[in-house]
Amino acid sequence: MTALRTGAPGDGAPDARASDGRVPVAPRSSPQQVDPLGATGARPLTLAAGGSAVLLGVVATLTGADQLTGPASAMAALALVAAAGLVLWLASSPARAPFPTLAVVAVVLCGAAATVAAAHATWGSNVGVRDDWAPFALGVLVLGLAPYRRAADLLLAGAVLAAVVGAVTLAQAPGFAAPVPEAVFVVVAVTPVLALSAGGAVFSGTFVRSVEEWRDRARRQRAETTTALRDPLARSVQQDRVTVLNRDAVPFFADLLRRGEVAPADVAEARRVGDALRSTLVAEADRSWLEELLTSPRDRASGRVDDPDGAAATLPRDRRTVVRALLVALGDSDVVDGSDLHVELSARDGRADVVVRVPTTAPEALVRARLEPWSAVLRVVFDDARVDASGSPLTLRFSYDQH
Repeated sequence: MTALRTGAPGDGAPDARASDGRVPVAPRSSPQQVDPLGATGARPLTLAAGGSAVLLGVVATLTGADQLTGPASAMAALALVAAAGLVLWLASSPARAPFPTLAVVAVVLCGAAATVAAAHATWGSNVGVRDDWAPFALGVLVLGLAPYRRAADLLLAGAVLAAVVGAVTLAQAPGFAAPVPEAVFVVVAVTPVLALSAGGAVFSGTFVRSVEEWRDRARRQRAETTTALRDPLARSVQQDRVTVLNRDAVPFFADLLRRGEVAPADVAEARRVGDALRSTLVAEADRSWLEELLTSPRDRASGRVDDPDGAAATLPRDRRTVVRALLVALGDSDVVDGSDLHVELSARDGRADVVVRVPTTAPEALVRARLEPWSAVLRVVFDDARVDASGSPLTLRFSYDQH
């Protein structure tokens, strides 16, 4: 199974901020990394991109049939574009998140081969490049990568494909009818690829920047809210301690005052009350955010936590919210028993391993289908996330760097 990044007040590790107080954007961020669920919702557009590229090729091939000199090459070009669209669709599946680099390479290679095949299909009878469909199809395919890859990846893919298109155009140029410099044909041919690739890169970069800026504003507002709530929270904690005293210590001392004497049994009782108070206060002070979550009456997710090394406190703030949201989702799910969660954490060599187990109440296929969005989120945030849904309990495993 699979792999959002935001945090909550007091979530642990401090943010790395620039000198102006803003959180810098990670240079390797992609839209899928900053918004995994949004990337999952973009799959219909991905399917539309692949389908549009194929449809464009089919229509252009049929309308320009009089220029065909190699029908087999034309069919090969269409098949290669369809293969690129299929790779795009399969690689964008939440089950394969994050979108792999190898899939980008496959799309580029299929697109480059389709360009050569399309050119061969009209070799000697192609009078110009204005009606060539391959550059437009390639640009649409690169545009389909925008929700999943960095802006730099889209620009690189577009540049490689544009180079192929330009080389093929130069090779065909002697047969073109228009008496213009060959460079003009090259510019006309590569423009669709470069323009659509640049458009996708602008979308990818702008989207990532917007999400990061929104998070930065949310962090500042959260910090301001935390400061405003610090005194009321302190009073609330103090009241909780007073409640503990009223429940255990006050009745004991009230009984002593009423009797006016200290019996031998009172010494043992005083020791018992003191030990109980101390253990209660220490347990509450040492309780982690994870234990608080699984014991909170506000959430249906509940269970036990085994964390002998205190690893929960070292989970980075951006990833902590992912785990929190996952556990709450399991608590609300109808395919697992979210009231019997078991979370194990262990630390070794600067990394912490996390294992989440929860009994299932539905067949494996249904469990995977219902939890697929969360699987995608985990795969993006934790690159080693894996799942075993073959039986009960459902088991999720992932790890993170504690530094």
